[in-house]
Amino acid sequence: MLTKDQEKMITMLIEGYRITDIAKKIGVSRQTIYSWRNNSEVNAELDQRKQDIKNQGNAYILKDVNTYIDEVKKIAKESTDQRVKFSANKYLIDRTLGVPTAIGDDETEDGNENVNENDLKQELEKFKKLKVIK
Repeated sequence: MLTKDQEKMITMLIEGYRITDIAKKIGVSRQTIYSWRNNSEVNAELDQRKQDIKNQGNAYILKDVNTYIDEVKKIAKESTDQRVKFSANKYLIDRTLGVPTAIGDDETEDGNENVNENDLKQELEKFKKLKVIK
């Protein structure tokens, strides 16, 4: 069973107080605070409270998730900054389809295959001519 002082300490830790300030406020030594922090019951309560805060925060965000998605979609469609537009579109695609990975077989033996420079220039020109679809 936690003492009232231990509960105060847990609350203050969650609120971001420093160990020294907690010890002064509660009226115990810093060593006592460190000793309490090594107590499994105190750690379990601290972890539980942190999880409760995360759950509350997620529930608060989740209730407006459609608004957030609509806003990202709006940015993806209407932003004049191409980098912002790209990032918003990439985020939406990654969230929907998953983040792509670059796994593939390298079929070259030494990486220095003889490549025709003209072919490379033609490929580069093709890429330069590609347009961004809005």
